Amino acid sequence: MNGPARALRLAAASVVIAGGLIVASCGGGSVQTAPVVQPTNAPASTQAVPTTGGSLTAPAAGNGQAATFSFATGVPSGITLTSSSSTTAPGSAPAPSSIVRRAEAISGAVPFFFVTFSFSASLSSSYVTSEAVSLTSSNPTTAQYYVEFDDITSSPGTKLGCAGPGTVAGLVATILNNGSGGVCTTSGSNPSLQTGHTYLAQFYYVAAGTASPTPSPSPSPTATATSGTQAVFPCGSAPPSSTTGTLTNFTTGSPMAYPTLGACSAAITFQSGTTFGAGTSVNVTTSITPPVGAPSPLPSNPSTGTGAPKAALLYEELQVTAGSITVPPGALTSPLQTVTIASTGTCSTYGESFATAAQGWQGASQGTLNGLTVTFPAGQNSSGTTLNVAGSPYFIGYFCY
Repeated sequence: MNGPARALRLAAASVVIAGGLIVASCGGGSVQTAPVVQPTNAPASTQAVPTTGGSLTAPAAGNGQAATFSFATGVPSGITLTSSSSTTAPGSAPAPSSIVRRAEAISGAVPFFFVTFSFSASLSSSYVTSEAVSLTSSNPTTAQYYVEFDDITSSPGTKLGCAGPGTVAGLVATILNNGSGGVCTTSGSNPSLQTGHTYLAQFYYVAAGTASPTPSPSPSPTATATSGTQAVFPCGSAPPSSTTGTLTNFTTGSPMAYPTLGACSAAITFQSGTTFGAGTSVNVTTSITPPVGAPSPLPSNPSTGTGAPKAALLYEELQVTAGSITVPPGALTSPLQTVTIASTGTCSTYGESFATAAQGWQGASQGTLNGLTVTFPAGQNSSGTTLNVAGSPYFIGYFCY
């Protein structure tokens, strides 16, 4: 699943009572029917997210359907999930769409169950590993089942990603979040679910035999790109769009490898003087596309001071889940970093930059190519930097010019 931005609120559904219906009788009289009471959704509930792995079941909808969310180990202590369920979509819910940030709806998609949720603190979505939703007799067991995650803090909502297709057994559809296929095409990044945001998990199915949509081709990157460019350097044969991992046991002077992505890899070496809080742990997502929430415009060529990147080599999204990393200002130096790629393409200059969603990219430092490895030397850090849980997510980008 950077990891950050997103969290959630929820609304309990009310009892709906149909008014008495007047029906004409054969004798011209009338008959008053009894009021019809619709099933009531269970009220919203708040539950502690397990820190050592486990699952939480959201309150059931009025028809008895419910969804269970599974979490990986390592979730920071004290985070709670508030959730509610319904078989009716919130007004701000977007239609299931095939590609992140595109409006095209999926032909044949039938949304049938909705969970509105929020977290008490920001949490990388990579910690949410799977979902299981109970089915009714009206849900076809031969269909393909998916889940889409949307940020519905404002209207209309924004798609964050999707997962599926899942597997169906015993009227339960189980969907793993470590891959996608069928009609689900997504950026592959793991956005941060931020406190103060409202999120929606909408479960939908596509009947067997429905053709998957053909995505529109992405435009080629240009020098005027401001929202991030697609990587043009192959990382081996059909690499995934992203991989995730967790960094622990921080130290100075030795390389710490980020999660590899096919044949591509990157590592960071913290310099003497950098300090780490007790039990520091950082969840990292390596991707070849811009992480959700990464700022724009991208940094200029470090050699000339002008011009947008031709492409991105790799992105790293860092979500500090415990402890902190502090690089003091003054004579101490920023980390040394390396990135290894599978092809150099047409690059002549390489740059590395650090960003937060609020501050944007902080300019690029220039790297040196040796074979297929680019080294970005440690440099002067004049202002100091602290990475902590409250300030995440953080982004590192490696670019070519």
